[in-house]
Amino acid sequence: MSKKQDKITERVSLSGSDRTVVVGIVESVAAVTGRDPLDLPPIVEVIDCDALETLFFEPDPSLFVSFEYAGASVELRRGGDLVVSLIDA
Repeated sequence: MSKKQDKITERVSLSGSDRTVVVGIVESVAAVTGRDPLDLPPIVEVIDCDALETLFFEPDPSLFVSFEYAGASVELRRGGDLVVSLIDA
């Protein structure tokens, strides 16, 4: 996790990881926001989790998705590059 210009950001590569894309996102958002993953709202209320998992395996490297979840900005690129940043209050 890095702190850049007072903005907390976590960059993670999920490729080769044992955890699913959704678990990786929830854990990263929890880390950035300083909350327990179990205290976060269900991610399915924000985005289609099956679509996220599908995007992870798409052959087009230009594909990405970004959304806000539990006080964080989430960006997932094809191949598993994940960037989570705390949203300024």
